[in-house]
Amino acid sequence: MSTEADFTPDEWNLLLSAPAFAALYIVESDRYSRLVAYQKMMAGIWAILETAMPDTSSKLIVAIRAALHAGQRPRYPEHFPEDRMAICRLSLEQCRQAAAILSRRAPNSEAVAYASWLLAIGEAVAAVPDEAFPSGQRMTQTAEHARMALEDLAITLSIC
Repeated sequence: MSTEADFTPDEWNLLLSAPAFAALYIVESDRYSRLVAYQKMMAGIWAILETAMPDTSSKLIVAIRAALHAGQRPRYPEHFPEDRMAICRLSLEQCRQAAAILSRRAPNSEAVAYASWLLAIGEAVAAVPDEAFPSGQRMTQTAEHARMALEDLAITLSIC
């Protein structure tokens, strides 16, 4: 069982922030209206904090959720990119680094549970409906972008 004490402050910060980066990656994988982007981010926040999500048996995930519920907030990069693709690259890199830390420092079962949790967060974000367009073309394109983004996230986390 891994807890905060098993990681350096920077590693723990990365483990706390990667769930938000997983959600952000899916949101930034396509262009959405502000309302839909907001709804998708709210779905991500719910998925991060909701204890009914998958993998609640992982003591590490329980510890991360408890830290967030207790008010512990991750430090995010001071200078966030403005370009959508740069945000996507940053988000995937943060998720990759968190998975790499766990592959070195935690039992395999916890590393797999954490990676699966990040993917479940991405799936919750992708599941939020997009705007309806009369032709249906935009919805089809957006669904394809979300599917590809989830595949990219799974590959990054090495659980595909």
